[in-house]
Amino acid sequence: MNISNLAKLGGTKSYDKCKSEKISKTIHEFKDGDLLDRSGKKIINKKQAIAIALSQAQTSCKYNSNDVIKLIEKVDKNLNDDKKINLSNLIEIRDAISILNKMNKTKRVYMFKKLLWNKIIDQNISNEHLTVNMWNEIKKINKF
Repeated sequence: MNISNLAKLGGTKSYDKCKSEKISKTIHEFKDGDLLDRSGKKIINKKQAIAIALSQAQTSCKYNSNDVIKLIEKVDKNLNDDKKINLSNLIEIRDAISILNKMNKTKRVYMFKKLLWNKIIDQNISNEHLTVNMWNEIKKINKF
């Protein structure tokens, strides 16, 4: 599968636009006090609301072929810079690796994983520890 065939993997709306709309809607629900967790309890923690918004955007928005190219370039840039990783970066890395796996780009997947582990090690050496949610994303990435 090449990059031009990836349009079949996603919708027609831009991923970034869809993601932005979904996050905005979820944060608005949080601010209005209408955002609930799976058990029906009201969400009162802003970080939890953001995590829910990102999760909902991830499941409801799909990448089109242009978005895939941008995503892979962004992940490549993020993995090669000196900034520390965050949960959003890890979600993008997981999505990029998943897409590259579907394209049978095993060398690129290997390189992304290697760069990611280098960043994790560097971050831990400098006493900037990862959160539980970040480790959960890393576990998902390692399954590819």
